Amino acid sequence: MLAPSSPSDLINRSTGSIFDEPQQPAFIISAEFDPFSDDGRNYADRLMNSGVPVKFRLYTGTIHGFAWMSGILDQSKALLDEIGREVKLALG
Repeated sequence: MLAPSSPSDLINRSTGSIFDEPQQPAFIISAEFDPFSDDGRNYADRLMNSGVPVKFRLYTGTIHGFAWMSGILDQSKALLDEIGREVKLALG
């Protein structure tokens, strides 16, 4: 198989998506003061533009790795609760 000459060559013209089948929803989290925060938002946007159901959540005032700080950060506790709700929702 040859590589596409541009990213637009990957798009299914009938669906407007790069995917041929419906995709599972994505839950993407970014920390406000994370060097990768913009990457998370951009990834969420690209998935949404490709027809993937996306929930994006920016945790303000947080840094990279805050999820592991539940002993000291209330936002971490809230994040872990939110992840639990999303997993429960996804699994039915």
